[in-house]
Amino acid sequence: MDPTGNLVASGGAGPSNSQPRRGEPTLSDILLEIRGMRGEMKQEITKVKSDVAHNSTEIQQMKDKHAGLEKENRSLQDKITQLQDHNRRNNLIVGGIPEAPGRETWDQTEEKVKHVLSEDLHLDQQAVSNLSIEKAHRLGRRKNDGSSRVIKVQFANWKDKDKVLRKARELRLERPYIREDYSAEVLDARSKLKPGLLAARADQLQAHLSHDKLIVQRGEHKNVYTYDMHSKEISTLSHTFEDNITWARNTGR
Repeated sequence: MDPTGNLVASGGAGPSNSQPRRGEPTLSDILLEIRGMRGEMKQEITKVKSDVAHNSTEIQQMKDKHAGLEKENRSLQDKITQLQDHNRRNNLIVGGIPEAPGRETWDQTEEKVKHVLSEDLHLDQQAVSNLSIEKAHRLGRRKNDGSSRVIKVQFANWKDKDKVLRKARELRLERPYIREDYSAEVLDARSKLKPGLLAARADQLQAHLSHDKLIVQRGEHKNVYTYDMHSKEISTLSHTFEDNITWARNTGR
């Protein structure tokens, strides 16, 4: 109805509501924009994948480098231990010799060791005098509980050291006791292997510790165990018969 009161047809020539208004995006524009956004997203995803692959490569390279450094460090530790043990090859540790109150000189300590060699190992005086003892001294600080410190005896040559050690083993000398001078790593390995040693002997098998290895024998058959200080586990070097020794999976501290 117009202002004069006449009816006006509803199907006039005015603009249709289905047509976009001037300045509004068309459906084609929206589709083009969506396609553009999808293209950008694909590029971003491709870039992210590339970055991830690059970072993964760098991470793997870092892991490989770390593993290489760990391997090199273990190798250096092993070489240091071997060098320390080599420097100790002419030494013996003697324990159970009473320590005098006050200051004990190296000469006094050496005389006490020689007394043990003659009285307990039954070496004649001439043999003891001919031993190439370079130095004998107590290890560590004096203890407050009155116990005596062990003595390190350094020989000039390996043969003299071996002669004394063999005699002590032959007599099964327990006190005073005489043993080889080992590094802390080897002593740790021997302590971890000792339960196996006791178990084998309880099973009536021949068994003994040799440096950082446990050797168990039954006739001509031999099993050899060692302790890996890196993995903190007992490993088998040789196994030729069933000895019934059971080891804890992890024997670390």
